[in-house]
Parts: sequence; C-alpha cells; structure tokens
Amino acid sequence: MRLKVAVFLVFVFTMASLLRAQNRLELAAEANSPISAKEFSNANFTGDFTKSGGFLVSGRLFFFEKTGLELGYGFSRNGLKLRDLVSGATFSLPSDEHSFDVNLVHRFATGRIRPWLMTGSGVISYRPRDAAQANLARAGFLPISNVSRPKWNFGVGLDVTVLGPLDARIALRNYLTLAPNFSTTSLTGTFQAPGSVVIFVQPSIGVLLSF
Repeated sequence: MRLKVAVFLVFVFTMASLLRAQNRLELAAEANSPISAKEFSNANFTGDFTKSGGFLVSGRLFFFEKTGLELGYGFSRNGLKLRDLVSGATFSLPSDEHSFDVNLVHRFATGRIRPWLMTGSGVISYRPRDAAQANLARAGFLPISNVSRPKWNFGVGLDVTVLGPLDARIALRNYLTLAPNFSTTSLTGTFQAPGSVVIFVQPSIGVLLSF
C-alpha cells in the first residue's frame, strides 16, 4: 500500500512539473487590506470607508505565453462612515463587500520570478449588515437595500516559485469605483449616501498553484 501511495505521489508531482512547463493555468488565494481610500462627499454628506481586511481568490488562463485572462472573486467587511453636514449627525453603515472581476493579465517573464500587470473591470456588491440597519432604525429610517457599483481595476505584482507548483504572490491593486449610493426615507426626510468616485489602494500577499 505504501509503495502504491509513493508511486502515486511521484506520478502527481511529475505530471505537475510537466504541466508547469506550459504554465498556462494559475489558481491563487490572497489576503488583502486597503491602505487608502479617497474620501467622498456631496452637498449634504461627507464620508469615507473603514479599512477592514479581506481575501481574493482568482484563476488565470494564459492563452498566449505571457498574456491571459483572470477571473476573480473578493470579499471584505468594510463600511461607510458618513457625517451629515447640516445636522452634524454621523452614521456608521457596516456592510459586506463582494467583488467580481475580469482582468487582462500580462507577465513579463515565465521563469521562477514573474512580474506582471493587469487591468480590467468588474462590479462590487455592497450588502448592509444588521448593524447598519440597526443604526438607521435608531435614527428613524427604513432599511436599506443592497447596492451594486461598477469598478475599473489596475494592478502590478510579482510571482515567485517556492517549491514545485507552489508559488508566492505579492500584489498592489488599485480600484476606481463609485461609493454605494444607499437610499432610504423616514418621516422627516430622505437619506441619500453620496455615490461619488472613490479610489482604493489595496496590497495583498498570497499563494498560488501553477499548472
């Protein structure tokens, strides 16, 4: 039995090494956290995002030796911090953020060290958590619904071979998007979060498998 397992493992690593020579497919998992986000405002509110961490999983398929397509899904638990310029009241709207991306990727080398850049677009879905609804309810507002906003992506990174098909990745991604324009009403008026343009700068570190 042990001999069969050993033979199977040798076969798996041999096939992985052969496939790696083609290096056409990459599967990655990364941890990230925004280091900056542009503040936004309108005539009634100013606001910014909290800077909570999250993760990104992605897959890349290289149609050519150095150019390919990336599909990605990201999750983080951020939120909005808003201040009413008229009354001075503040609102905290924590939300779950789900992002879906499609990017074009170009790597400058195919060896052990592979710098790359990517650009593309996607969408962010902001889903208010119970705490956000509770904060609005205390202020007399009705619950708010999920909001989806488009985004444009640009990033650079470096992949380094660690052992066999296992690699390490360091990346810096920039997201240009629109703040969620949450809207709700109360007996005294309407609450409309500013849907201004915002920019996220998001470093990440992770691992990937190359085939």
